[in-house]
Amino acid sequence: MKRNLIAAAAAAAFVAALGLSAQAGNIVDDWASVKTPSAPVLKAVSVDNKTNALLVIDMVNQTCNPQARPRCVETIPAVQKLISDARAKSMTVIYSLGPTGNIPDILAVLAPKNGEPIVKSGPD
Repeated sequence: MKRNLIAAAAAAAFVAALGLSAQAGNIVDDWASVKTPSAPVLKAVSVDNKTNALLVIDMVNQTCNPQARPRCVETIPAVQKLISDARAKSMTVIYSLGPTGNIPDILAVLAPKNGEPIVKSGPD
């Protein structure tokens, strides 16, 4: 009995979901009516070098190159400065790689130093 009630509830939820998706338009049909949010208000923040860290995420040769992501390449000088400033203030700098990434994949100009931690993970 309990199993039948669970199955019936699951079936009802599935049917309801199908009905909602059938009523929803697709993004192309709705394109003209989509409103972008306003730009966020920028405000000063304080960073505690002892309890905050700088995360350098996936700055690797395979994706941050002129062919794959030219805009990423444009950010390299700014990322370099962030890393340099963080190190100068003894802030922890942590590098992130995808699950198949390796240390040599990190852009040479942004490479980890002095045993800085490197985390390998998939998207989360």
